[in-house]
Amino acid sequence: MTDVFLSLDEERERKLRELSRLRYGGKKGSLSHAAADAIELLYSAQKQPHEKKSLERLVQTMEKGFKIGLASNKAYESRADIYAGRFSGIN
Repeated sequence: MTDVFLSLDEERERKLRELSRLRYGGKKGSLSHAAADAIELLYSAQKQPHEKKSLERLVQTMEKGFKIGLASNKAYESRADIYAGRFSGIN
């Protein structure tokens, strides 16, 4: 664990102390807990739009479909057809 020193204006300090008192009862370490909660909340809010966009792109790709790189002159009906002759001598 490390120490971090913050410079806050009076209004933000008051809000931080009030929130930490309400949430953690004003016990020792309550300011640190409140600051840690705020950091986690800010971090998850920052990541959320990126994750949502990635998920939306993935769903769009799945709905649209995609080519798996097979030549256009080859058509396989099932995965087994792809490997049909490769393992014929193995039991």
